[in-house]
Amino acid sequence: MAKVSGGGSRFFFGAVLVAIGVLLLLSQMRVLRFWDFVGTWWPSILIVLGLWHWANRRFQTSMPALFLIFLGIFLQAVELDWLDSRGFGVLAAILLIVLGIWVLLRHSRRRVETVSDADSIDQWTIFGGVEEALTTQQFTGGTVSVAFGGVELDLRQAALVPGDSSLNLTTIFGGIELRVPENWQVIVDGTAILGGVEDKTGYTPADKLAPGARLRIRAVAIFGGIEIGR
Repeated sequence: MAKVSGGGSRFFFGAVLVAIGVLLLLSQMRVLRFWDFVGTWWPSILIVLGLWHWANRRFQTSMPALFLIFLGIFLQAVELDWLDSRGFGVLAAILLIVLGIWVLLRHSRRRVETVSDADSIDQWTIFGGVEEALTTQQFTGGTVSVAFGGVELDLRQAALVPGDSSLNLTTIFGGIELRVPENWQVIVDGTAILGGVEDKTGYTPADKLAPGARLRIRAVAIFGGIEIGR
């Protein structure tokens, strides 16, 4: 049986509501002007989103999180006039160079396979599409991150290791489609920000589930979509 756990999502959403409420209250008390404040500090939202996603990854390397953090810092510096026109161009160029080198290195190291027997997955896709199927009988989890692209991951021929396995799915302006076997117990913790996370795994009787194994999926969709099915 699939379960959806929204603890992290509810905490984040609740914190956002509290912050907005505090700002509106201060605006009513004439301590600050709400829309002027938002107009100046809106890039900080990107920084907070990046830090939150990075924390969900237990501060392991996450390109989408780092991208949001650095983009937020860059735009915030622009809003606060910390950069002159030359500084703006230099910083933008450096960010593009670093991002381009990272993408090239990742591409050169990655072995492109339609079918793989690897026990885990570490997939980062930008401006492209990937279709991959895993056949391992000792799947331990991993990470799939997408920006401006799409990934289709088929695990229907795979099997889980005993205990809990963790799979992190993140998409920014893209899509992820995941297929799991009928006998897997799946727990989905989904967060969508102007996007969607859809769990279509449905109900599976307890006697049909693989004993002693469970897959925990942390799914984050920002301006994109994630679909999990069987």
